[in-house]
Amino acid sequence: MRPRPKQGSFRLSWYFALRLPMLRLGSHPAWHPLFETLGYLLGFAAYKKARSSEGDVLDEQQRWSVTAAAAVGALFGSRLLGFFEQAPRLHLALPRLLLPGSGKTIVGGLLGGWVSVELAKKRLGINLRTGDLFALPLCLGIGAGRVGCLLAGLADDTYGMPTTQPWGVDFGDGVARHPTQAYEIVFLCLLAVPLPADHARTKPTVEDQARLQELLAGSFGLKFHQERVVRKAWVLTRGKGPLLLHPAADSQRNPVAAVFEKPDNIFDGFTGGKNASMRLFAHEMSLDLNMPVEDHTGLPGSYDFEVQPFAPQNHDIQVAVRGAMERLGLHIELKDTPVNEFVIDTAVRPPLSPSAPVMHSVQSGPFDPDRDAFQDLAEAKQRATLQHKNILLDVGGNWCGWCLLLDRSMQDDASVRARLDHLIVLHVSTSFYRPNTKFLSRYPPANGYPMWFVLSPKGKLLAAKSPEAFQKTDNTYDTGKIEAYLRQWAGE
Repeated sequence: MRPRPKQGSFRLSWYFALRLPMLRLGSHPAWHPLFETLGYLLGFAAYKKARSSEGDVLDEQQRWSVTAAAAVGALFGSRLLGFFEQAPRLHLALPRLLLPGSGKTIVGGLLGGWVSVELAKKRLGINLRTGDLFALPLCLGIGAGRVGCLLAGLADDTYGMPTTQPWGVDFGDGVARHPTQAYEIVFLCLLAVPLPADHARTKPTVEDQARLQELLAGSFGLKFHQERVVRKAWVLTRGKGPLLLHPAADSQRNPVAAVFEKPDNIFDGFTGGKNASMRLFAHEMSLDLNMPVEDHTGLPGSYDFEVQPFAPQNHDIQVAVRGAMERLGLHIELKDTPVNEFVIDTAVRPPLSPSAPVMHSVQSGPFDPDRDAFQDLAEAKQRATLQHKNILLDVGGNWCGWCLLLDRSMQDDASVRARLDHLIVLHVSTSFYRPNTKFLSRYPPANGYPMWFVLSPKGKLLAAKSPEAFQKTDNTYDTGKIEAYLRQWAGE
């Protein structure tokens, strides 16, 4: 029998350790739709209150157009990324791509909504930032929805890595895991507190966008860092003429700076700024030019400025930018210059030390992705022939909570273990990054994991069975049904 995971421990020093019982939360997926709906309602209520109290830079028709674009983009983005996240279960994911109960991701929703809004703004000729009103509502809505994710447990696939810390949570399979849903709720609460005060402070800086990129990268298990490299970039400096920049008249207003675009992709040179620093101005132009713009003006403080249109039919953003800078007493030039470049690499986890606790978890379980399934099957057939036993292929992965729960349930039940003794059990790993496609292509496609295939000693397929049929309503496995099924193939 496999040992049960140890209770969580928090080591305070080399000579003292505090041991606390693991919090056993279990899995309650029925609560997820309730809290998801609550999240939508809270978000909408917060948006209505923010718009009535703070005003809006858009008129009613524009705001509803942008909101509709955000909703549609979020729907498709969340489903699409959720679909790819379930790639090992494509046969299940494809027919359910847009169904209410199918998988979706918050990251995909945010990205899809953002892309859809930018496309809608482009079509409507909107050059202003339009997302400030959604900041606090998103925090409240996502936070409420994450409560449902926390209660859903294993069924939601949002649990964290195994841990020995005292706050580790058992989501129903006996493994103490980081409650990442709770971490996100706390983070969103802390983020939401300063939002009303910061709403009018400034537009997102380069550092703000870097933190967003880091957050997104972390969602995919990647590492993120910044490098200083030399590459082609626009450099903004002071020109030879007088500066037409005036100290900001209102240092409390929301900073604005842009080379404005007219409908039909016309850049007539109209440029304006209110309470804008040169760093912010450079950042805004980098978005228009699709290249970094480095501020080398050396001008501190914030300014008000305006350039009237001078090229009514111009479609070239570079012509508009160069002309506007000359009229402001600035100069912009494309050349090789050091810039900050954000690098995203795959994160390689360091190997566990010899003293590290062994846990049957996402990282260490019965499925080894490094094993050669063809060689393992050849050896299994030799043993099965000698011992006159059938072969049970158990296909899944250590990423799959149901797979680990099934393995644990069978190992903890004496009658099931007795049946397994009369079979040659072979665990075959599959995952998004290492799907084992060539080996599994010889067997019927699986609609989800875990998946069982029963083979004869010669390797002939005798049966295919999804253990989902053995699941009970309380998100555990019925070992009686498992034993009855195995009895058909386990010779006495």
